[in-house]
Amino acid sequence: MLKGILKNKYKIIISIIFGLIGFYVNFQTIIFPFGDYSPAILLGLFFPMLIALSWGWKYGLLSALAGGCQTVWWLWGPSNGYAILFVAPPFTLWIIWHGFWAKQREKQKSHKWWLSMYVVEIPFRILNSINLLTLSRWAITLNPPSWSWASNAANTIPLHFSVFVSIKQAVVGFVILLFADVFLNIKFVRSLFKLKEYIEYKKTGYIISFFLLLGCLFWLLDSVFYSFAFNKEGSFIDLLALNIPDYNIFIRSIFFVFSLVSGLFTSRIVRKQRKGEVALRKNNENFQRVVSNITIVIWKADIGVNGAFENSYFSPALDELLELPAGTMKNNWYKYFDYIKPEYLERVNNAFREAIILPGKKIDLKYEVLKDNGQTAWFNTIGKCFEKNGKSHVFGSTMDITEHIQAEQELNNYREHLEELVKERTIELKDKNKKLEELNELFVNREFRIKELKDKVKELEGKVK
Repeated sequence: MLKGILKNKYKIIISIIFGLIGFYVNFQTIIFPFGDYSPAILLGLFFPMLIALSWGWKYGLLSALAGGCQTVWWLWGPSNGYAILFVAPPFTLWIIWHGFWAKQREKQKSHKWWLSMYVVEIPFRILNSINLLTLSRWAITLNPPSWSWASNAANTIPLHFSVFVSIKQAVVGFVILLFADVFLNIKFVRSLFKLKEYIEYKKTGYIISFFLLLGCLFWLLDSVFYSFAFNKEGSFIDLLALNIPDYNIFIRSIFFVFSLVSGLFTSRIVRKQRKGEVALRKNNENFQRVVSNITIVIWKADIGVNGAFENSYFSPALDELLELPAGTMKNNWYKYFDYIKPEYLERVNNAFREAIILPGKKIDLKYEVLKDNGQTAWFNTIGKCFEKNGKSHVFGSTMDITEHIQAEQELNNYREHLEELVKERTIELKDKNKKLEELNELFVNREFRIKELKDKVKELEGKVK
């Protein structure tokens, strides 16, 4: 319980810190020139989004309220007036929305494609665009508001500007999600948020780092090339960061985002491939462990052209069933048929031949074997033959059913004994019934004679009178 409380305190502290960082970063607004417009990009939204994607909507909301999404009231409030009441809240709702779906993905080991953060972003963007094109535009017509700090807010706005803002917010939203996704694939960040580690961090981490470096390298080379080839008046530092032309910013940003997408996509492919390899190796290890510890023989074999077994495998339990030293049958599996009693050998061979000729036919055999110690035992072999790529393959299992056969024999003996007892009891019952009938007949006759005697006595007494 104490550990859980400390864990919650840690999340609360980190959420508030990230909210405050986002609040500060948003004031360092990045202006991205785009034609006649100069849209502001609030990169501070990235910090509460990280919290929401890592820990869910509750901590995301805390981070958003701590400042990560509240900068909008200060930045855009004076120019939007009443419209800010419809423009600002969606940023907080955006964090809650993704935090909720992050929790849904966490509940599933392998979530569906429609739970992806990029897919669930689409319906939110549609609703937000409707809000910007309807309610927000309506609220602007009510300006100026009563509060003084927004007294100069415009009361009209061109429709094409509202459309531009809607598109800009959608693009920025997807870019922030992309950055968050990339950061959550970095080991240090996952350790900070105490998230489950991914398989093959080294490989995937190097992949993401490589593509990030590629994006930065393109930014650097573009600055060098442009400063020497086209803009000899401007310094390299200006073209690198201080005074970048609009065209260069656009091209560099597009390439950098492309690098992030490529790195993220490639790392996920490698991780899924590695995850599949690890899962396959574990399954094989589990299979080998189970097969080695059970007393059921698992076997498989390929059938050659001449009908002989090729590439065959018998699990180690075969040695145990035949009471042979461990490993005896490992490379001598064909000697198994030498242990089958001669009277059953032909039937076993015929069953396998029929299964090979008629793929899909099941093999179900009960036969006796002679163990290495001279004792006999009953084995049951179940299998099936199938064709794949023009070749026949047979697989199945063999187990010792001696105890089962003995139990059946004992049951049959008991049943026969019971039938004998029932038969004897039936004969005794018939004899007793016969004697009972005889006694009953005697009793009835006696009663009848007594009645006759009584009647004669009464008759004689009447004559005497």
